[in-house]
Order: sequence, then structure tokens, then C-alpha cells
Amino acid sequence: MNIFILVLSHIMGLIFLTSSIDKILKYKEFILDIQNYKIVPKNLEKIFAIIMIISQLFCAFNFIFNQMKYINLGIALTLMFCFTIAIIINLFRNNKINCGCGGVVAVFVNIVVVFNYFSILIDWMNPSLVKATALRLLAW
Repeated sequence: MNIFILVLSHIMGLIFLTSSIDKILKYKEFILDIQNYKIVPKNLEKIFAIIMIISQLFCAFNFIFNQMKYINLGIALTLMFCFTIAIIINLFRNNKINCGCGGVVAVFVNIVVVFNYFSILIDWMNPSLVKATALRLLAW
């Protein structure tokens, strides 16, 4: 395996891990962050928070241990896409909120939006990877 991809995978794993641990340690603050987005219905906020934390932990461990590459990539891109869209919606609403990203990512909110945008764009510019990812997700 290419050393660059391995290092990048471990970095992504650590980002997802620190983010999910931060959300667990500051669970009540994370719920408030979700409420401040004003996108998720009130009765689903806690369920949404738990799903987000579990999904991030899943991605973190799979990035770190290099497992389930296509499924993990699909979940990670979906999480990044959802957070990016939610942040953009709130920026257009002029709603100055904490991103709720947690970990090392929370410090760099604007950089996160740009990084997520380009990550998603790069993924969609490589149709064979997207097609392979989609087929593997459907087959799983």
C-alpha cells in the first residue's frame, strides 16, 4: 500500500476519533449544537447525536486499522457532506453557531467546510471510485 495513503488514512482516523471522543465527553454541548443548527426535529436530536457518534467511531477505527475501505469511505463522505451542507445552510441563514465538529476539527470550521467540499468534489470527479463504492455498498 502506498505510504501516503496509509498516513492519510491514519490522520483521518485520528480526526474522526478525536471528534467522536469530544462529542462523548461533551455530550450535552453536542446536543445543544445540534439544536442550534435548527435542521433536525426536536424529538430526533438525541437519536441523531448517538448515530453521529457511532458513525464517527466506526469510521475512526476503520481508517486506523485500514478495514472496510469502501464502506468506510462512503460513510465518511456522507458525514462530511451532511455537516458541510448543514454549516452552509446556517451560514446563509446568518446563524453564527458552533459547528459541533468536536476534537481538533472544531478549531478550523472554515477550513473544514473547504476541505469537505474539495474531498467530496475529488470523489465525484473520479467516477470509477464512486461507482465501485456505490456497488460495494449495495452489495454489502
